[in-house]
Parts: sequence; structure tokens; C-alpha cells
Amino acid sequence: MKGLPVRSKLGLVSLVVLFAAGGNVCAAEYDIDSFSDSDTSLKNHNPAIIDGDILHLKNNLTADQNLQTLGSITIDAANHIISGNSAYSGFETTDTETLNIYNFKGISDFKAQNGAAVNNAGTVNIKNSTFSNNSSAEKGGAIYNSGIVNISTENGITSFKSNTANGASNAIYNDGSVNIQSDKYGYVKFDDKISSSDTSKTININTDGLTLGTVIFNDTIENSTVNLGAGTLKLGYNSQNSSVKYFENSKLNITGGTLHTANAEIDTISLSDLSRQIRQTYYLTRI
Repeated sequence: MKGLPVRSKLGLVSLVVLFAAGGNVCAAEYDIDSFSDSDTSLKNHNPAIIDGDILHLKNNLTADQNLQTLGSITIDAANHIISGNSAYSGFETTDTETLNIYNFKGISDFKAQNGAAVNNAGTVNIKNSTFSNNSSAEKGGAIYNSGIVNISTENGITSFKSNTANGASNAIYNDGSVNIQSDKYGYVKFDDKISSSDTSKTININTDGLTLGTVIFNDTIENSTVNLGAGTLKLGYNSQNSSVKYFENSKLNITGGTLHTANAEIDTISLSDLSRQIRQTYYLTRI
């Protein structure tokens, strides 16, 4: 370790050394206690946050400016909340960045033209986090995605509720790829609509064939291709809205797992758009 640059700061938890071509780069773990008003805040941090840093939230945070890009970092919220204060836009990524968002009790009340909470052109990994009450003027109430969004659970819940785009229900506008992996001890739930530009855009659910958890859609999937590989996909499981058209101009491919229609009816998908692989076992259930 001798001779390597060291970044030190009050609130530093530990130091991780990353070896990069052409030299050594030090990444660090920091405790974050406010949004922007101190050296240990999410914005205006001193020293500056760099790629590879890991941030641990110690308090609930309320934005006083747009969040924008923070680079390729990991944020572990430890069950805290970050609020856009009904005025500011949230996380942004460029096409070369990877952002990890873990364990947020709430990512809420962000506002933007597109993708109020997350506007992603790169890769975003989301785990055990709730997105609520975010609103965009055009597309992507919570998330606008033109890259890759990976949504997962680990003994917990990831959920989307009360997010809107152009005044209508919308969790995600997908112009890339959305991958959902729910472990058997948790679930991923969408109370809001997911929409895409066309059916070449995919929503992949437990497609590794090994992840056995549950994904719940309580609102429409529009202009998308949904691929179910394992676990359970529940439609309208705890929704009282009987008028929802769960697949609108969308395709559903089942290679494994269970399709559970619960309180839902699939009345807007043609047989040509519902396919399965005969070699695999799957179940359709209706209660």
C-alpha cells in the first residue's frame, strides 16, 4: 500500500483500492449525512466523489437542487429516504456509467421532463428500494431508461407506486432493456404502468431460470415484450382496478415459471403474442 494516494475525510468508513490501467486509483466508502450543505453531503462532497465510491446514507435526505450524475458509484440507503422536494430531478447516468441503488425506503417526490427519479443511459442496478410519487412531464414517471435497468430483491421488496408521466400512471418508460430478478424471499411490485417505444424493448423476468421469486404487475404493460423464465408473474394480485388492460400491444413469452392472473383478465393479447416453449414446464392459474 505504500506510495498509493490516500483520500481521507471525516466520515470515511473504509478504503478500497482499485487498480486501473495506467496508474492507481483509490475509491472510498463515505457516510452521507445531508444533501448538499456540508463536506459529508451527497452533493458538494469534499473530497469529490469518484467512480467506485460507496456511499452510506445516515439520514433522510431532501433535495435543494437537481441531483444529476454522480458517476459509477454505489449508494446504500440503509432504509432511509431521499426526496426531490417536489421540485428537483433525481439520478442521471451517462452511457458509460453504472449506478447501484440499494435499500432505499423511499425515492420520492422528484420532478423532471423525463425520468424524474432516474434518467438512465448507462446501467442502473436497483435492489430492495421503493419509488413513489415521482412525476415527469413527458416520459418515465420514476425511470426513463435508454440503457439497462436491473431490478432485484434480496430478502426484501422493490416497488413502484403513485408515479406519473404526463399526468398518467407510469413507473418506467423503457427504450432499452429492463431485467427483473426477484428472489424467493421477496417480490418486485409495480402499481404503475410500464411503457416502451415498441415491442423490440424487453422486460425480462427471472430469465436465469434459477431465481424463483414473485413479480407483480398491477397496471398495464404497454408496447413491450415480456419474457418470463422462472418464479411467478402475478397480474392484478392486490389491485382493485378491474378495468386494467394488462398487456396492451405487448407480447408475453413464457419459458418457465407460473403466470398467475389473480383478479386480472388477459383480454388484450392475441394468441400469436402469447408463446411458450413446450420443453419447459409452466402453469397458468386463475382464481
